[in-house]
Amino acid sequence: MHRFFVPDQGWEGDQIFLSGGEARQIDKVLRLRPGAVIEVLDGSGCAFLARLEVVSSSRVQGRILGRKEVWTESPLQLTLGQALPRGSKMDFIVQKATELGVSRIVPLWGERTIGEGIGEQRLSRWQRIAKESAEQCGRLLIPTVESPRSLISFLAEEREGRGLLFWEGERDLFLRQVLAEGRRDTHYVLLVGAEGGFSPQEVDMAKGRGFLSVSLGGRILRCETVALVILALLQYARGDLG
Repeated sequence: MHRFFVPDQGWEGDQIFLSGGEARQIDKVLRLRPGAVIEVLDGSGCAFLARLEVVSSSRVQGRILGRKEVWTESPLQLTLGQALPRGSKMDFIVQKATELGVSRIVPLWGERTIGEGIGEQRLSRWQRIAKESAEQCGRLLIPTVESPRSLISFLAEEREGRGLLFWEGERDLFLRQVLAEGRRDTHYVLLVGAEGGFSPQEVDMAKGRGFLSVSLGGRILRCETVALVILALLQYARGDLG
């Protein structure tokens, strides 16, 4: 069944309204017609079935049939602080991290990132990718994708959750050791570097803010692989994967 997040202004009594790209997708791509039933989500964790009544490329209107009792969100709260990689790799990271249940994505500038000129257009693109990925994979909540900021400013924020920085230079502490501890953390803040990883100075700075420096093993993974491996392992060990 096709799923759509409906913005706050798209709810009116038992009626829902979609416009823009969603209306064009329903009309021109999916070719749904009045009478078709879709799943609509309010972005706060509630899902409903709705029957379409009006369909055009500019406006779609439907009537709520009832609430759908389902919960697909992880028990973990996962913040991903991802140093910005080159090219379109961040698109891939946002998409797959959303599928793996991330709660919050914060793009970061660091010593080894290239270019700080991330405009509203790219941020809007990442937010759209997160929304579409959440619809596709059956999530009830869209992870937030925040405006890029420096690693220094991110570390200065008040942190809720256990902080883990993943660094290829770490030789003493591995993720399997962290997961083998008796602690049952449900909030994690994860720091992942771009190409070239974090500098030793950045690692020391994060440690000074209470982060653990953690290794994933002897092989060096691409930056677009690291976050996905971490999220999958955490969801398997502590969350709802597998």
